[in-house]
Amino acid sequence: MIPGRFVVLDAGFWSELDNATWAHKRGVRLFLLNDRLLVVHVRKLRGDALDTGDQRFQANKYKADKAWPLLDIEIVDLAGSNEYSSSSTNVSNAILIRGFGQETLTLRPERDDMLKTKLLTEYKKSREEMRRNLRIEQDTSNKAKETVNYLASRDPALLKRTELLESLSDITDIRFEVDGKQRDLRWIEEQVDRLDIAIALQSFGDAVEGVEALNSNVENLKSNTIAQNLIRFKSEARATKLADLVTRELVESHNNQGKTKVNVDLLRRLGFEDRAREKYLEARSGTIHRKSRLVH
Repeated sequence: MIPGRFVVLDAGFWSELDNATWAHKRGVRLFLLNDRLLVVHVRKLRGDALDTGDQRFQANKYKADKAWPLLDIEIVDLAGSNEYSSSSTNVSNAILIRGFGQETLTLRPERDDMLKTKLLTEYKKSREEMRRNLRIEQDTSNKAKETVNYLASRDPALLKRTELLESLSDITDIRFEVDGKQRDLRWIEEQVDRLDIAIALQSFGDAVEGVEALNSNVENLKSNTIAQNLIRFKSEARATKLADLVTRELVESHNNQGKTKVNVDLLRRLGFEDRAREKYLEARSGTIHRKSRLVH
């Protein structure tokens, strides 16, 4: 059986009736699952007469005939239907199952009339439970979409990270613990907003501290992979942008020993020490080359 699917009620043995004559056509057995109504055809292996005793069922072979999704069918109690209740005593305790299109099935319990009441009760409960779960799933899906849309609107580059987007679409809320306190998506965005402001104002020292703080949170969130990946993505994007700005300043002020030392240290803390070395040497080589040309 499919995981998550289970038997709600073994509704026992029923007679399938001809819709025109109400005569017995064949024996069936009904199983109400949490999401389907399973109709099993009863094939007699011995004996021609219809025997309602228990021995009959020991010599039968069962074959699944229909598995109707509960939300796609309607079960009508013919005893309460003006159209059928007075037409024949054969259907006074029968049920009518309406499926897709014109498909119908009329059934009457063979031995226990209480089976009909049990089946109708459990069928209504199961259908309502399915509808409730579908509403919850839809609400969850909508919230997940809102989360993804919100993040993508703030960071369009996120649209290129398919795997990260897929993981984010599976959740409705990101919650994790930082310094003993519960944090969420809004907290991440607040940290990133402060970092973006520092970068825009070219407050490089504060900006590098902001990147380091985000990276520290990534290391501490080993129990929440999704939050880790999201923060790492945002941190790496800001670190790259920040490194570009600091590198440009390094090149422009490479003759100032004090500024050069500060900028090289900032790039080292960002993890771009190779770039710092490369750009500094390029700038110095360019200066030396220009001065040598002036001398000659």
